[in-house]
Parts: sequence; C-alpha cells; structure tokens
Amino acid sequence: MLHFKTMEEKELGYYIKHLNRKMKCRGDESLKKYDLTISQLHVLFVLFTNGGELNQKDLEQILQVSHPTTVGLVQRLEKKGYLKTMLSSKDKRNKIVKITAKAKTLDKQLQKDRKENEKRLLKNLTEKEIKQLKELLGKVLEIEGGTR
Repeated sequence: MLHFKTMEEKELGYYIKHLNRKMKCRGDESLKKYDLTISQLHVLFVLFTNGGELNQKDLEQILQVSHPTTVGLVQRLEKKGYLKTMLSSKDKRNKIVKITAKAKTLDKQLQKDRKENEKRLLKNLTEKEIKQLKELLGKVLEIEGGTR
C-alpha cells in the first residue's frame, strides 16, 4: 500500500524543488513572448545590474555556470539581438558582452513581469510572512559569511 506523506512529514528539499520548478515554468511561460528562457534572462539581469556590459569570464563567475554554458547562452542572446560581443581592447583573449538597445527597451517590462510573478507566487502570505520568508531563506543561503 502506498503511503503519502503529510505536509509535516515532507523534507525541506521537497518544497524547494517544487517551488523552483513552479517558478521556472511560470517564468519560461511569461518569457515566451520575448523569445527568452529563464537562463537567458539571468544573463540579461546580470548585465543590467553591472552597467550593461561585462567580460565574459566575469559573467561566467557571477552566473556560476561553466564556460560552454555561458558561451551558448551568449551566442543565443546575440542571435536574438539582445547582446553583442567584441574582443577586449586591453586583452584580445577576453570577450566583452554588452546589452543592445533591444535589451534595454525590454528591461522595464521584464522587471514588471518578474514582480507580477513574485506577487502571484506570494499571494497567500502576509507582508510579515514575506519578510520572514526572505530573512529565513537568506540565512539558509549564507555561505561562509556571504550570500550567494
């Protein structure tokens, strides 16, 4: 006979996994209209928050993904017109990744969409509970004195 665990019996990983999957599915669905994926959006957000351009190696480190993964993401975004790349004038071995005007015009709408998705996700929580959730998740994510 199958035994289904009650909410109290489920491990924290269960909730994190399902929350992550739900957020990714909703995010990918809302990004279809822009021909973007969540992974591609992360690249754009990193660039938006770093002045619009970065060395590709720095981008790789911030995203915490492998070199081939970063190359693939950048190439797809470049094909879609959201990024352009160029060799660094200081060191030709380094590639600079820069957002385009197309990406800049999309920034405000992407932020609005993200806030709406987050609001929908947290709709059953009070402001106090949301603040507490963020604080607790921040504590869980603390690694050696810093949040990653």
